[in-house]
Amino acid sequence: MTQDPQRLWQEVLVKLKQQLSRPTFETWIQPTTIQQWQGDEIVLCAPNAFVLNHIQKYYGAMIAETIAELLQHPIQIRITSPEGNTLSATQSFYSSQGNGILRRSPKRIQN
Repeated sequence: MTQDPQRLWQEVLVKLKQQLSRPTFETWIQPTTIQQWQGDEIVLCAPNAFVLNHIQKYYGAMIAETIAELLQHPIQIRITSPEGNTLSATQSFYSSQGNGILRRSPKRIQN
């Protein structure tokens, strides 16, 4: 697969829509966008810190697993929010280890 972030994210959304209830998908996943895809790192942007925290808590591993499945190799995902540009932001990293196990390492980033 060529590194077309928007195309990848659209494929991820299709898969997640099949796995989640409509209200859950439309509230938490659909508003999130892909900002960057470079090598084995993907940066997603939630619309605000509240959505970021909810995704981090409940859906981060599912998103990482879906992307790794589509790409067929381990990946690292960073989730940010617009508030992270001016305030302290929580960014979560999810890594697919290639063996079906995902590790989550939350980090607090000071800007």
